[in-house]
Amino acid sequence: MAANTVKVKAKIKDGSFWIILIAVVVYVLMILAFALQTMELVNWLMPTNLFMRVATVFSFDGCAALWAALKLFYKFNRVRSKTIVTGLWYTSFGLATIASIIQLYLSSTTRLDFTVDPGIISVAYVTVIVAMTVNIIALTFFLSMEYEAYHPSITVEEEEMQQETKELAGAF
Repeated sequence: MAANTVKVKAKIKDGSFWIILIAVVVYVLMILAFALQTMELVNWLMPTNLFMRVATVFSFDGCAALWAALKLFYKFNRVRSKTIVTGLWYTSFGLATIASIIQLYLSSTTRLDFTVDPGIISVAYVTVIVAMTVNIIALTFFLSMEYEAYHPSITVEEEEMQQETKELAGAF
């Protein structure tokens, strides 16, 4: 007895589009706010190196936006790719949050009269290094997996096995 399968289309409420649009606008504004705070932090950490300042801001906030866009709008070919993107979205946004907290701390030290804790500076540098390293490694894995999914290649061993199978099939 065959089971009856009915495809049910989810009904979208009238206000859903506007709620999602507002949420996306708020997210973009938050990313921009974090980017400005990250830029201030990086200007404080690396005042003379423009390339590193731009690359670091992109690594924190640009990658957070990239991972979010991929997670929400990209049709993944591999589950592993989606897992990497989801994890990096959370990681990048978390690291951007840490950078913003450090920036708020550093900006308060200039207004208030107390010295900056060197441990905070070390944490800031570690956060920058982790963000850049993790994002480039994850982007490499993601692009590699998705490229392989779109362009499957037959290895020499697979080709030899296919040839042997054809020869054996022709013998009978």
